[in-house]
Amino acid sequence: MGKTAFVFPGQGAQYIGMGKDFYEKEAVSREVFEKASRVTGLDLPAICFEENEKLDITEYTQIAMLTVELAVLEALKERGFAPDVTAGLSLGEYGAVAAAGAMEMEEVTENGEKVAFTEPAWKKTYQSMEQMFPKRVIMGWFL
Repeated sequence: MGKTAFVFPGQGAQYIGMGKDFYEKEAVSREVFEKASRVTGLDLPAICFEENEKLDITEYTQIAMLTVELAVLEALKERGFAPDVTAGLSLGEYGAVAAAGAMEMEEVTENGEKVAFTEPAWKKTYQSMEQMFPKRVIMGWFL
């Protein structure tokens, strides 16, 4: 039997309306958007679904993309899909790490003017990947 890979896009793949179908049709996806909005203090459905300039500003793009990635991930998991391997391009690495179970939404926080991942989350992610793949983690890149 084949293997299943979940691959997550990086910044630049964002577009107005991303994740809207999941938000409207999947309760678990709506929960992810609501949780991310509470954690960050941002109206993520408005940022993702309504015409605006914020979606192209890094401090909003990054959390919006991660929220959509996690919303889709949770809908897939609810239907019994699970990855054998995860991968992500640049920002997509965070979605991949979350899909691998090494990071939770609560580990995302608002930091000053930009949304960033907390230091404990990054350390936990790095340590988890290092344990899973000894000698394959080099300067934050997972080989």
